Amino acid sequence: MGDPCRIYLNDNGIFNSVPEYTSTTASVIEAIICGDIDKDAIQNIQQNFISDGQKKLFYLQRTPVQELNRVIVDADTLLFNEYCYDLENGWVMLASQPDSGINVIVEASVSWDIDMGITNWDNDIGNYLFFNTTNPVYANNEELLPEGFALYQNYPNPFNPSTTIRYSIPSVIASGAKQSQLVTLKVYDVLGNEVITLVNEEKSAGEYEVEFNPASSIENPASGIYFYQLKVGDPSTGSGKSFIQTKKMILLK
Repeated sequence: MGDPCRIYLNDNGIFNSVPEYTSTTASVIEAIICGDIDKDAIQNIQQNFISDGQKKLFYLQRTPVQELNRVIVDADTLLFNEYCYDLENGWVMLASQPDSGINVIVEASVSWDIDMGITNWDNDIGNYLFFNTTNPVYANNEELLPEGFALYQNYPNPFNPSTTIRYSIPSVIASGAKQSQLVTLKVYDVLGNEVITLVNEEKSAGEYEVEFNPASSIENPASGIYFYQLKVGDPSTGSGKSFIQTKKMILLK
């Protein structure tokens, strides 16, 4: 118990002076939930993959994922102990890699309707959920394109012999038309020396992933720390959308 919890609406970087929500004096905020709580914009999707006989990790191309419904390998629906998953980052990891050429199907529910819910504990009414209906955040996008740049942590990490790097590119519109952007993805060693360029090309908005296998692309790769950097556009020009981010990964041999 304590002072009331107040939540203010962020309107394009400007916070309203009046709280959007204020808890009662005798309640405890247990959790703040963002998602399609009332499930009024849920879309059921099915994504098919063809196994290469090596990978166990599969990324969905549409986010945000609200619920994972089924994972089917060949004609068999997997049990819960045969895979794990991450809804926030939209990946599914199988317990064992399917044989090459096997069809892997992931069925999930996605939604861009981001509601806000707050779970409270109140002495009079017990545990309850406050659902904000006055100012819903609706980020509908018929093409389900990424809303912002993102460079995800490689997986697996540490890795041997290979790892997957995933990134997102948002839509850019210029002169009324969607524009592609120059994307580079480079790997550096711990001294800052460039090791390899994985991507260097114009790309349109979407979710992408690239595999990094040091043994097949670097002469005598050493174990240890490497860095991978995603650069989109040219941040120095100050025009259009640009992005640069670096993350660390570890090669174990």
